[in-house]
Amino acid sequence: MTVRPTEQVKEQASAMLDEHNLTVQAYLLACLAELLAEPERRIREVEPYVPPPKPSGRPPKKRKPDSGP
Repeated sequence: MTVRPTEQVKEQASAMLDEHNLTVQAYLLACLAELLAEPERRIREVEPYVPPPKPSGRPPKKRKPDSGP
């Protein structure tokens, strides 16, 4: 699994978790475990923070300009 938060989010989250002696990885693993334990509650609580889906696949190729006759 690859997660790429913005640098600002990553730095701020890391700093906040450091205050509680947690790493980002440990926190995310704990969140996944909690999701399995209480799925409906967790999904409801994080819903406002879920980003919109990103397009999947490769971006469209750039078209070459028409070279004319």
